[in-house]
Amino acid sequence: MDQVEIAEQSSPPLPPGPIDGTPSTASAPLTAPAREMAPARAMVEASFVFALGRVEPQFPSLALEKEFAQATGRAETAGQTDRQTLHSVLADRASRYLARQICWVFTIEGLETYILAPRDPADFELLIEAVRPGPRTTDVDVVIGVRGPIAPPEACNGLMVPLVLQGQMYGRASLTCDDASPVFPATRHFSSI
Repeated sequence: MDQVEIAEQSSPPLPPGPIDGTPSTASAPLTAPAREMAPARAMVEASFVFALGRVEPQFPSLALEKEFAQATGRAETAGQTDRQTLHSVLADRASRYLARQICWVFTIEGLETYILAPRDPADFELLIEAVRPGPRTTDVDVVIGVRGPIAPPEACNGLMVPLVLQGQMYGRASLTCDDASPVFPATRHFSSI
């Protein structure tokens, strides 16, 4: 199934908030990727991203991967696949700190396209839900957000793709050709006379 990315740019600057350096009413601290893009966002006009693809967690360092292995050892994961283990460990409240440190990569047609930076710590629930214990080939995630600068190499183990300050995410969608037809109109074929 082909997945489509639609990006739209506009010229108004970002609204005041934690990413452009002005005070915000929200008391939640910025996530690590959002902190990295904060200084640059003050000078960049908003570029909105609407994308279909998949969310994939990646370990930004060997140290975090080892920490995940220790958390896996503490969890009851006997008989689970690697994907089921990843989901169950991240979903466990005792291991939620790992979800905040993992690099959340958004892939489009298998290509690593964006690093997701949640605006709100509650958005980690959506990211964890996107790590499906039993993924299907038709599973699609939808991300809507503000495109930021290219991530520095140390942000995600050398991956240098644009950051997206996640505004909304819709996961667990499975699109079939029939489901997508109202969204992506079919090409009309005319017979030659």
